[in-house]
Amino acid sequence: MSSVSIITPTYNHAHLLSRAILSVRNQTYEDVEHVVVDDASTDGTAELMTRYDGQVRYIRKEENDGLSETRNVGIRRASGDRILFLDADDELEADAVESLVEYLDGEGIAGVVPSKMKVETDGSVRYNISREGVVSAEDLCEENVLGGIGGGIFERGALEEVGLFDPELRHSEDYDLYLRLAEKFSLYAVDRPLYVHYTGFDDQLTSDRGHYDHRESIRRFLQKHEDRMTAYRLAERYYNLAHICARQDDAEEAIREFRRAIAIFPFRPPYYYYLAATKAGAKRYKTARTVHEAAREWGSTITRR
Repeated sequence: MSSVSIITPTYNHAHLLSRAILSVRNQTYEDVEHVVVDDASTDGTAELMTRYDGQVRYIRKEENDGLSETRNVGIRRASGDRILFLDADDELEADAVESLVEYLDGEGIAGVVPSKMKVETDGSVRYNISREGVVSAEDLCEENVLGGIGGGIFERGALEEVGLFDPELRHSEDYDLYLRLAEKFSLYAVDRPLYVHYTGFDDQLTSDRGHYDHRESIRRFLQKHEDRMTAYRLAERYYNLAHICARQDDAEEAIREFRRAIAIFPFRPPYYYYLAATKAGAKRYKTARTVHEAAREWGSTITRR
């Protein structure tokens, strides 16, 4: 039986962390080490962790330097042959480790990522189901078909060979890792929702809202992978970055990114539409966005009929 280290990064999640810890303790797989890495929390996480002395390996960092480096610290300090990632605000199904290890034992597989059950703040549930099978570098160059890294299990040696997470990235750090892994190893997607992701609250570790604070991190990601991604996907990401800049009233940067998207893939009318609107001023951009989103909603309604 291979040893598995579960890495849980945490920052000011003392009110949620016990749920993640309990889900590890309830695993049907026996050889599991749980490593909780505290990214310099200020909310009483250290006091909470005294309850789990002897059950959880607790590492407290002195400085807060982000999710990527916090996970890296956990990997370096872990003892397991295989590494599984669990965020402090989420949990694992009881048979998650056992099931994922079976997939990872497949020939040539270096990483396995399961589907997820997503629980909203109002209690509603939806599922992010992956198409089961091997995920190639070509698949990932088109889009991140694996989603977030929560619940993913990887051979430790594979993670070390590609250099772990990029500590300079505070956005798309999981996608960055997937792209580098897929160039050397086989990754696998599982269509079973073995990971429970709680979403919709402001302080979650991984959030779609976080990209507004990390424009430079997004640029770093795009510069690193511009030769890996398809022209369409690369242009779409610069287009999305342009919208982030525009919504932050940074018209100069928004115009630059819209132009970059057009240069890479000049066949998408919305790129030109928003470029013209942004040049005309913030008010015109907001009007253009309102009109465009209303048109898309109307079109989707017609399609559903």
